[in-house]
Amino acid sequence: RMTIDKDRHLGDPAYVDVPVARLLSRDYCSGLAAEIKAGLRARIERVDDRSPRDTTHISVVDREGNAVALTHTLGSPSGAITDGLGFMYNGTMSRFDPRPGRAGSLAPGVMCRAQTTGDPFRQSGCGAMP
Repeated sequence: RMTIDKDRHLGDPAYVDVPVARLLSRDYCSGLAAEIKAGLRARIERVDDRSPRDTTHISVVDREGNAVALTHTLGSPSGAITDGLGFMYNGTMSRFDPRPGRAGSLAPGVMCRAQTTGDPFRQSGCGAMP
């Protein structure tokens, strides 16, 4: 469900107005929790439905409330090498949404979104990030 919101709203903050208050509101989060508890599957729309095989993420919380989030990624190098430089460029252009008019769409001067890790956080006496 977070992935759906990320795809809908994550982009260069100079160009995208993210509804942070709504996304973090108790009502919105309670609705998402109810969907998860009911076993409803989230439908994540993708331009390319093939699952990437270069990144793995896990989040774990134990009964004492200790939490850890771990992301391991190889990225996706493009294979292009400029003579004399000796390194490959990465494939981060693929992080832009190729469809115009969306939060993460490719446009002149826009930074690409980056998601390198999941950050565990909790609120209201349930724990907190340091």
